[in-house]
Amino acid sequence: MSAGGLRDGDLSAADLPEVFRQFRARWQGRRQERFPATGDGIVLIGAGKVGQQFLAALQVSGIPVLAFTDNDPRRWGTTLRDTAVLAPADAVRNFGRHAVFIVTIGAIGEGVAAIRSQFSALGVETVLHFTEAIRLVPAIWREFFANPDAFVEADATRIVDAYTLFGDDESRRHFITHLEWRTTLDPRSLSVPHYHDQYFPPEVIGPRHCSVFVDIGAYVGDTLLAAAAFAGPSLRRYYAFEPDPANYAELETQAAALRDRRPDLQIVTRNTAIGADSRAIAFAGTGSATSQMDANGSVEVSCTTLDTLELPGATYVKIDVEGAEHDVFRGGTEFFRRSKPTVAVATYHRPKDLFEIPLWLAAAAPEYRFHLRSHGDAGVDLVCYAVRDGC
Repeated sequence: MSAGGLRDGDLSAADLPEVFRQFRARWQGRRQERFPATGDGIVLIGAGKVGQQFLAALQVSGIPVLAFTDNDPRRWGTTLRDTAVLAPADAVRNFGRHAVFIVTIGAIGEGVAAIRSQFSALGVETVLHFTEAIRLVPAIWREFFANPDAFVEADATRIVDAYTLFGDDESRRHFITHLEWRTTLDPRSLSVPHYHDQYFPPEVIGPRHCSVFVDIGAYVGDTLLAAAAFAGPSLRRYYAFEPDPANYAELETQAAALRDRRPDLQIVTRNTAIGADSRAIAFAGTGSATSQMDANGSVEVSCTTLDTLELPGATYVKIDVEGAEHDVFRGGTEFFRRSKPTVAVATYHRPKDLFEIPLWLAAAAPEYRFHLRSHGDAGVDLVCYAVRDGC
């Protein structure tokens, strides 16, 4: 199979196990590459979610982390897991010539290139992206979203099963390129993304799908506004669930303004998480798009399940919950089997979500038609669309 064939999405299912083995072999080859000397230790550029996860893995691996640095002045002078957060100039002054700096933000595109240039210009000798450094970390956790070591030979069967669910060439191309990205961490494999139509690609989703919209991980109301603009009067009811208190406050502000403009539209918002069971959970509460459940979180929020909610006539469910998507499914098994709504779900927070999520949905509703579209930074944000024409 040629590289062009892989990009064109015309790979046969019979070829896929061998291609998967080739991808895994490429990663094992990278694992054996010589890594730059770490000098006195590591400085992590980015004190957010990815930086803190990487810190934990480095600490468990016995690799010294000297400091965080971050371009957000609000973080300077704080401490995370006993590690100081410094201003960039201070971090470079203290460690620039004696440490490896690793960019730990959840992006791989132009923003990362700008940060690497920034620190190189300040005088740092070695600046790497975290995807280049994963092979340094023997204790990387298997569920980290960028971890090729999570894949095993036995996954080949389920990968083939999921691949055959996608009938259009674009979806099959995205499946292969994201399989390559996740098993090799080679960003050159990724396709050009759709930047402007996340959750509403017009060749996949129509206004009629959006009649009764359930937004799980509603953030600050961005999807609410996008759905109203896309679906117009076809959008009749909107249920929004957002656990982060800061995000929820902004969501409710947006909802109130839209209620004034659209009195015909019923908008219900709840400051709660949707998960596998009903209980109180610790939550990071960062007021960002990546807020998530965190055992060391700063706030406690309620969590409930789809199966316990009254969501009459749900036609479209959007799910983006920073890696807890499978918890939503476990707590909504009966809901999905009964309602069979069209679904848009993030499939990029865990390595195997690419095939595990569509296979779960196919088992819940065999009549779904499946599509993949890439969005966001460099196309990393892959969304699976499970569409039921009857909605």
